Amino acid sequence: MNINFSPIKFVIPSYNRAGKVKTIELLKKNNIDIKQIYIFVVEEEHLEYKKHYPEYKIIIGVKGLVKQREFINNYFKEGAKIVSMDDDLYAIRQFNEIEGVKTLTDTDLKAFICAGFKECIRVGSRVFGIYPNDNYTRDMSDSITYDLCFLIGHLFGYINRKNGKLKIDYDQKEDYIRSLKYFLLDGVLVRFNNVCCITNTYKNVGGMNTNKDKRIEENNNTVDKLIKEYPEYIKLNKSRKSLYKEIKLIKHKSLYKVVENLGCIDTNDLIVIDLINELENTKFKINYKRLNSGVGLSMTLGSQRIRRKAGVFENSNNKVYPELYNKIKLFADKYISNDYNAIQVNKNYKTQPHRDICNRQNSSILGLGDYKGGKTRINGLLYDIKNKIISFNGKKYLHSNDLSNNNKNRYSLVFFKL
Repeated sequence: MNINFSPIKFVIPSYNRAGKVKTIELLKKNNIDIKQIYIFVVEEEHLEYKKHYPEYKIIIGVKGLVKQREFINNYFKEGAKIVSMDDDLYAIRQFNEIEGVKTLTDTDLKAFICAGFKECIRVGSRVFGIYPNDNYTRDMSDSITYDLCFLIGHLFGYINRKNGKLKIDYDQKEDYIRSLKYFLLDGVLVRFNNVCCITNTYKNVGGMNTNKDKRIEENNNTVDKLIKEYPEYIKLNKSRKSLYKEIKLIKHKSLYKVVENLGCIDTNDLIVIDLINELENTKFKINYKRLNSGVGLSMTLGSQRIRRKAGVFENSNNKVYPELYNKIKLFADKYISNDYNAIQVNKNYKTQPHRDICNRQNSSILGLGDYKGGKTRINGLLYDIKNKIISFNGKKYLHSNDLSNNNKNRYSLVFFKL
């Protein structure tokens, strides 16, 4: 599924910042077509904005952030793909566990926006957002959250719909309220935890900070109302010390599941016992070819891709380890439900965070052996696979494992389709 980028609307609600809209420079830097950019202002500032930005679409809206956002929704058609951006964004940065932090280039920003809408359509959400702060050394991770979470208002994309259940009544904490209302309506959100914006919400001149004292009072009154109105979903964030009261969204699970539990393995099953014995008797060799996941005791059985040839071929390991291959296939006939043509067999193999770029569909993974620890990390969360089978999209979600507490042989089998 491809997303057509050219119809996407980039909207900037702006107030009291004529000539100081940092976001325009950011969009220029990323080569966003000027025809896709809309700046929404109040009537009394229209001429001033037009003077500073004569080539842009300057739309007269209404005063007040929430009312302006409602005006924007009504301005565009149902189903329009809209990216809303604050007017004071300096940079958009993307964190990657391998590459660290970088400023998004032209292609990166466009690719990210398309990926956001594509993910929304895939999981049944109508909104996607980014991580709420830029503390990449501690907080950010290369993962996607689908549960109830905070989608900050700096930058978010949504598929427009005119639904009264999404109506917001407060300017303060409106991004928290939007996050909650979309979740209550769809049962799923999309937040990219590896992307953040650089801004200065409470200090920049203009915008919502035109009357700071009034904003503090409105903010704190709104917080009290929200906690009373949504006690199951919102609570006071006592760890944040400032004049502004802050809130937290109480975690609720998404309808969409990254990992599917496919069942447990019967450790008394003779097929399982026979397979474990064969794994114990197999002499594993160090695999130096798995460049994306690291060096270790690992082999592939079944099919393989050969880089210098096009297509999928029989793996030569099938003839090197015929007994192991046959016993794994016998095990799979009983326990594995997904379609596969290749099996990754690992022994005490500590994998680096990676994605399986050649996989065509969901993989099934399981752990065997009398070991402790050895959990698998998928999309930022740990899963126990010992004598359990789980399924996930290894091509999409970053995954690795942790062998720090492992004291005996840990075998993992991954059944996947090339």
